[in-house]
Amino acid sequence: MNLPPALATIKVDSVLHPSDFSDNSVKALRFAFALAELFGAKLHIAHVVKESTSAVSNELGRPADFEARAREVATRLLHQHLEAHNLPAEGVIPVVLIGDPYAELIRYARDNEIGMIVMGTHGRRKITQLLMGSVAERVVRKAPCPVLTVP
Repeated sequence: MNLPPALATIKVDSVLHPSDFSDNSVKALRFAFALAELFGAKLHIAHVVKESTSAVSNELGRPADFEARAREVATRLLHQHLEAHNLPAEGVIPVVLIGDPYAELIRYARDNEIGMIVMGTHGRRKITQLLMGSVAERVVRKAPCPVLTVP
């Protein structure tokens, strides 16, 4: 595919789309697919499993297979999400990260030399965003690459 001259000078080898599998993220997911196709880039779809920081959770600890199970469940949900919205899973790199969403997304983008991040501005927890600031806003400020936010 020939890119328009203005885009021909921009090189994007990989696109990262953070997803919480909500309906709010579908528009951003479609943009991520379109841009990955336009640039011939790999599409990484990441879901971050936030670790609990409650005193009870810290006291109980994590099951030994927590990370493996979290990755398995998130990968299954990713495939269901793609199927539900008639998007192909072929060629998509599923990514499951564990920890603070903002920090993990920035780390992953740096470590994997992501060329562009495409994410929604509203996730599942709108009240949390009002109180603590949104993940999208923090990613925009600290990302090592351009970020496209989709309302």
